[in-house]
Amino acid sequence: MQGNLSRNSKILLFSFFFYLILEGMLRKWFLPSLGQPLFLFKYVILIALYINYIGEGGKITFPATYRPFLAAYFVYGLLCFFNLRVSDNVIVPIFGLINHFIYMPLVSILARYFVDERQINDFIFKSSLVCIPIFILGVMQYYSPQDSILNRYATEQDAADVAVVGDKVRITGVFSYIATYAVFLYGIMFLLFYNIVNDLILKKYNIIKISIFIFGIINMFMIGSRGIVLQLGILIAVYLIVLTLTGRASILASYVPLILFGAVGFLIIANTEAGVESFTNFSDRLTQVGDAAGRIDRLLSPLMNLEVAGPFGLGLGVAYQGVQGFITDRTLLPSYFEEEGDRLVLEIGLVGYLLILTMRIMIFLYNVKVFRRTQRISLMSLSLLIALYQLPSIFGLSNMEFNYMDGAFFWTFGGIQYAIDLIGQRAEIKPLQNAA
Repeated sequence: MQGNLSRNSKILLFSFFFYLILEGMLRKWFLPSLGQPLFLFKYVILIALYINYIGEGGKITFPATYRPFLAAYFVYGLLCFFNLRVSDNVIVPIFGLINHFIYMPLVSILARYFVDERQINDFIFKSSLVCIPIFILGVMQYYSPQDSILNRYATEQDAADVAVVGDKVRITGVFSYIATYAVFLYGIMFLLFYNIVNDLILKKYNIIKISIFIFGIINMFMIGSRGIVLQLGILIAVYLIVLTLTGRASILASYVPLILFGAVGFLIIANTEAGVESFTNFSDRLTQVGDAAGRIDRLLSPLMNLEVAGPFGLGLGVAYQGVQGFITDRTLLPSYFEEEGDRLVLEIGLVGYLLILTMRIMIFLYNVKVFRRTQRISLMSLSLLIALYQLPSIFGLSNMEFNYMDGAFFWTFGGIQYAIDLIGQRAEIKPLQNAA
């Protein structure tokens, strides 16, 4: 598993990441008539990457801790491909396979790409720089009217159909829809926060990284997605508590400047029009929109459609919003489903749901193991953030099988975690080789 990727594999890998950003712009503003082909093109890039990687002798491997559970899930998914209870159109299970499994090989490829800590940090810093124009566009959208070209979605809509928070639009950035940008923001904020903490541990102070993070917080308020804001706040608090419990002196020493920067960030948000207005509108949405109780109830009841789905579900892909036009028998499908637990049970039944749940638990246990045995402070810090990012998936607080950005972030983070593990293992072997 050692060694870097070939030049062709690197080009395809970063073409995929770049296209995740580019796709929404093409679909909304430049080539709206080609929306469907543009949506599918990222999968073409991924498949080309996998073919090239394997053709050059690369192996698709996963950490041993969760490898058997992932394999069982994959085999079960292949069997579910032939479950055609509500649709006889092969497009439905094809999309099901894509949604469930297309991003998994990124774990192996990224673990091979990242050979040292410097490479990981460089990737994260460059990713943060990409956020600057995205966040600026978000602010521009927030202060633009609903009928502005900036506030288009990837599909045609009337200005009145553009979602609002307070008296302002809910921003989408460069992405096709609100949900896609919300997931991107949530994932990238973990990396932006790591940027800051890692610098403070190393006694560096980079105003650019801090400014990008504050700008990202403002965008999160502007998007008006309550779940991601609350979830991010809770997990960052847990992250700081766990880091404190490690007792590492350099970590504890970093808290003083971190608190100072946090205070500065609060003052910036509290004393700028964008900060105050976005926070006020977000607070109103948090307290006044009355659908929270129902959504929490659905989150806590993932098996509510079990009677309909049975042990093996209604078929792979049937709960994906993009294939509803291909469903041939809607009598068994409920009229409404949104949360991930609902969708998983409908598609792959109780057996599949338990397989996925077990796999995610084992992934989290692997993350904990990597965190505990990683010696380098910066990599240990990043490992912990990845563990916390992936933890909510156990409780259905994700949508990685049905929101492509969620799946891309989950398995990309899994690849970074695997790389951290392998870097640590190589560091342990080196002293033994030198001693010999």
